[in-house]
Amino acid sequence: MYRQTVHIKKRLIDIMRTSNRAQFDFDPREFAESPQAAPYKPSEAGHFAWHSDIGLGVAAGQRKLTVVL
Repeated sequence: MYRQTVHIKKRLIDIMRTSNRAQFDFDPREFAESPQAAPYKPSEAGHFAWHSDIGLGVAAGQRKLTVVL
């Protein structure tokens, strides 16, 4: 599946970069994680269980941007 969606992920990352520069101007060097993509699978009822992306870890404390498609 990764090969089939790599162009979509690249495009979403480009959109995030453009939006960040135009709206927030966060320094991307401060991001603790690489961009991630998480598919919603029909076998999992098409959603993730409720969760919070905040926490005590370094990465969680530096999450700044989220996009949902």
